[in-house]
Amino acid sequence: MITNIEISKSIKYQIPYLNSKEFKNQFNMGWGYFYIYHFREFKDIYLAVKEFNFTSLPVFTDLVIKKLKIKPVQTPWDREGRRINEYINAFKKLALLSENNELVDRTLFLDSEIGNELTKNDLTIFKNLFFRYYRFREIMSWFLNPLNNVSRNELIENITEEKLISESKVIYSYSNKSRFNDTFFFKLKDNTPIYYINNDDEDFMRFWDVFISWAKNLGLVEKINLKSLNITLSNHKKSITCVYFLSEAESTFDLYDYIQDNFKSKYINTAKLVINLAIKYRLPIESIKNQIVKQCKEKKNKLSMQRTSRVFIRDKTELNCIPKVNNYYISHIMVI
Repeated sequence: MITNIEISKSIKYQIPYLNSKEFKNQFNMGWGYFYIYHFREFKDIYLAVKEFNFTSLPVFTDLVIKKLKIKPVQTPWDREGRRINEYINAFKKLALLSENNELVDRTLFLDSEIGNELTKNDLTIFKNLFFRYYRFREIMSWFLNPLNNVSRNELIENITEEKLISESKVIYSYSNKSRFNDTFFFKLKDNTPIYYINNDDEDFMRFWDVFISWAKNLGLVEKINLKSLNITLSNHKKSITCVYFLSEAESTFDLYDYIQDNFKSKYINTAKLVINLAIKYRLPIESIKNQIVKQCKEKKNKLSMQRTSRVFIRDKTELNCIPKVNNYYISHIMVI
């Protein structure tokens, strides 16, 4: 795998999506984004609206905090109701709540209660919302064909989970001119085409993070920081991450043959091995780690697992990509 990628001669394209004006004209909606990351909060606030209605933000905020005592997942509720209003905004974008604050769809979370943990049925509801919302589907289309401008609406309309599983690509992203990820590419090779979000559209850059959060919580994608691979871009030192929709294909790789074909050394860094395999086969990190341990045990005459303890692994990203057997981490594989 190439680690120092030259991009000085890369062709640059603006990645396609509806700007705010285009979105308003097509959907009669002035704001197309919401910044919601916690499903349990979403479910609880929805159930509160369903039971008590939403009349005004101050009254509803007081209800959530004092009467219902809905527990926030991480950040405390603010008394001004800014965080709660973000959920009201999301309900409207997802066509669950009308502009008059009347609940349009009362069929969600029928077997759930405020404060309860999420059920499988709850996650199915969130998956349906995820695939239903246009802004999410716009980003999904990037994984299939980022430059299909002629029939983009047709591409977006025909997106299915099955299509993403079988046909989607790995997306590599980094922050170029913003604190958010704003630049993307699809191949780890010199002068690969570069795709970018408009410099002045930080709203959409933030929404990319919302998309990743929802997709990860639904078990649809894997996101990997490539710091362990030491991949750098010319004139660019920021970290690169990759995201891919998980494939349902079974991992059929032969670990010994893969190492022989792709690594010159006989002493292989396990984190790098895991990441390379995960990207190649679009499989979960945990699945790859389990396969490595399994095959090393089956081929003890060819592969040896080199153990280390937690104290010697300083990088958290690397730690997540290292298999663990009993109380030891397998930091390297040695070819015998």
